[in-house]
Amino acid sequence: MTDKGTMALTLSRMTSGLIPAALALVLAAATPAWAQGNDMQTLIDRIDRLQRDMTAMQRTVYRGDAPPVAGPAGAPQAGLDAPVASLNLRVSDLERELGELTGKIEEMGFEMHQMSERLDRVMTDLDFRIKELAAQPGAAPRPAAAPAPAGGVAQTQTAALSPDTQYEQAVGLLNRRNYAGAETALRAFIQANPKHAKAADAQYWLGESLYVRDDFVEAARAFGAGYTQFPKHDKASSNLLKLGLSLKALDRKRDACLTFAKLMDEFKSAAANIRDRAQAEIKALSCT
Repeated sequence: MTDKGTMALTLSRMTSGLIPAALALVLAAATPAWAQGNDMQTLIDRIDRLQRDMTAMQRTVYRGDAPPVAGPAGAPQAGLDAPVASLNLRVSDLERELGELTGKIEEMGFEMHQMSERLDRVMTDLDFRIKELAAQPGAAPRPAAAPAPAGGVAQTQTAALSPDTQYEQAVGLLNRRNYAGAETALRAFIQANPKHAKAADAQYWLGESLYVRDDFVEAARAFGAGYTQFPKHDKASSNLLKLGLSLKALDRKRDACLTFAKLMDEFKSAAANIRDRAQAEIKALSCT
């Protein structure tokens, strides 16, 4: 086989097989976060450029034209004309660069695998901690022993009301900033109507009635219970956010970081303000 034929075969193999395979490895390893990174984008750009260069060189070889000036300068090989020698040098450069890219891709793939395993462990640990927190004494709704403060709804009065009315009155107390009265009414509603359509909302608002009064221990329990009992509810991401903030206020940085990380990982379609706040807290706490 002639030297030009050998080069044409080499270029064809690299263009049709090695380059697409390398690009496929990059795309397979690229999670949304990595795909936005400079390193990943640089690799994709370099592979795309290599593919264009090799396609152009194939056309040059098949036409028998002299190749464009590219690659490091070198003396022609003995017995070959200058265009063929130049093509040989350029093919060698492209093979070397492709080898470097392949090594880099494999290295990044290994790092991605390690990060995925670490994230799985973190999420498992956080699930256990949240369930443990929610199961602690005080996590379950406790009945009020006395009527609510002025403006509240006494337990004996709410018993005769419909569940919907009980819920509306409890939230009304919260809106009027009667937080102690709201806590009493919400606990009574949750205890009497654990399967009601508004039970998940009531659990979240119970946490809020505690959080605004800086009762972060009880707030964390309420938000943790809200997430574990209603993980698919619209308030699930809000429960995780407020659980993380409560843990932060209790100086439990590691648990707070795990909570915010779980929110970012599990609720990618959560409201922008919730994800933005979680991301800001991760940065503020220097979570790793």
